[in-house]
Amino acid sequence: MNRVGCSFLLRAIYSKLPTHGDAKTVEGVSSDPYSLFRYTMTPRGPQVAEGVVSCFDSIVVSVCKKEVVAADRKTRALLLATGRRVEEVEHNQIVDLSDAGERWEGDVLNDAPCGWGVVYDRNNRMEYEGFRIGDVNVCWGRKYYSDIEVVEYEGEWCAGQRCGRGVQCNRNNDVLVDGEWVEGERVEAKVTITPHNEKTVLLHNHIEELEVKSGCCNDEKWAVLDLSCLTALRKLTVGKECFAYCRVLKLVAMAELESVTVGHNSFFQSSMDYYSKNPDYQLHIRDCPRLLELCGGHHCFRHFMVCDIANNPALKKISFGKWNMEGESEGYNFWRASLELRSFIEQEE
Repeated sequence: MNRVGCSFLLRAIYSKLPTHGDAKTVEGVSSDPYSLFRYTMTPRGPQVAEGVVSCFDSIVVSVCKKEVVAADRKTRALLLATGRRVEEVEHNQIVDLSDAGERWEGDVLNDAPCGWGVVYDRNNRMEYEGFRIGDVNVCWGRKYYSDIEVVEYEGEWCAGQRCGRGVQCNRNNDVLVDGEWVEGERVEAKVTITPHNEKTVLLHNHIEELEVKSGCCNDEKWAVLDLSCLTALRKLTVGKECFAYCRVLKLVAMAELESVTVGHNSFFQSSMDYYSKNPDYQLHIRDCPRLLELCGGHHCFRHFMVCDIANNPALKKISFGKWNMEGESEGYNFWRASLELRSFIEQEE
């Protein structure tokens, strides 16, 4: 699911949410102050793999490739679940989960957990309390140390894993972590992509600093690199010889972005004809109000025919390529692109 699809989906979910006074507006969902999404890279660009959105203080929406679930944790009501008729959910039911005596007590649809309830282990001790679809925890819930019935984790869930805001405690009920999670792991503000982790790295919209080590991301799944979804990103650093198959790089409407640095021979495929013309190779850096500097090494973006840098009012430095001892440029950046510089002068009255 891409950003456009996700926005459309949230509006569809919104139409099924209960009225919350005058606050019920489409903007109330789409501009909610909290959301966390993890993305996977595809040749068509980043796609939403999983995530959560919370709004109106109590509504939690979990989104993954297979299912979308919306619930109200205050009223313990299931509002929406992909492919299910939530109006047919039966309350206060009991479902045996195993022959050993594990059971579910709560909301049920088609003889399976579907909504709010409690999972008990074989010794009649609570393991989990919250929303669940089938055997998967979703939206919001509490996981217990079942032998002592102390809360281990309380917070948001997606696809059976911690995702969003949540608190982890030890067996003495002391808080260990009060923070954010994605795919069951702590959210990191700085993410580094290396040749060893590029297939498994977690990309999410709370990254503030993204570093790509040299020699990374040289396969076709990075063909369209639209990082506009990383809305918290402040600093992007790309090493040398990265993104050989990338033909589109977009950094658009990124309110926090301050610095972009690209190493030499990145966004450049050495096997291509030096004189080839392909308008599909494009760089777009637009509407980034805090962007201060944009720097690129020699040969980066060599085959890119579109270099669109516009409406970045704080931009002070643009630097590409290198210079030899005679003062001549040896950059070979945007080798087949045209150049147009436009600006305006504000006159004081």
